[in-house]
Amino acid sequence: MDPDTQNWRRNDQKADVKRAETRLLIAIDPGTRLIGYAVLKTDGASPLTDYGTLKAKSKDPIENRLGSLLLQIQELLEKWQPEVLTIETPYLGRNSSGFFRSAVAIGQAQGLAIATAASMGIKITRHTPAEVKQALTGYGNASKEQMQDAVTAQLGLNTRPTADEADALAVGLCHLMQNQAAKRQRNEITDWNAGTSRRKKPAAEETS
Repeated sequence: MDPDTQNWRRNDQKADVKRAETRLLIAIDPGTRLIGYAVLKTDGASPLTDYGTLKAKSKDPIENRLGSLLLQIQELLEKWQPEVLTIETPYLGRNSSGFFRSAVAIGQAQGLAIATAASMGIKITRHTPAEVKQALTGYGNASKEQMQDAVTAQLGLNTRPTADEADALAVGLCHLMQNQAAKRQRNEITDWNAGTSRRKKPAAEETS
């Protein structure tokens, strides 16, 4: 494979990972030339497993770039066998230059990841950019630089990830945060229901 289209990894893990042994999610920041990705454990104090960028030649026609990225997405998912693929839904303001053309192109890149994951039986979730920024920085309009700083601090990274990698890492962390919050809420409801049941007297005792 041409170096320009290789799957570049910051943390090059060579061991195969089986879905039954380690519960993983892969987060994707879609693009038609660069796709940031992150591999995170769904439980444990240190979730980061791998992250990097999938690349296609910028001078290639869109169909060739999508074909290259498709193969790299397949390789990524086959290697890590995640339970979940979580993806950032692209935001393009209507005043952006080339809005419709860009929206269609990025939608195609997003579709590659979704279709590939679905064909492998991987659950798919989506998060909006504002939702991700709010979760990581408490501010829905955070800049790319602020997001890079946020994930670097959150994960204790020694090097600052690229903007695409930071977006993918942020999407994955957002997903984990939301899952943890939902789990805490379920536990609180369960504890409250259990406490209510213990406080309620048996019917026989109430009539004695």
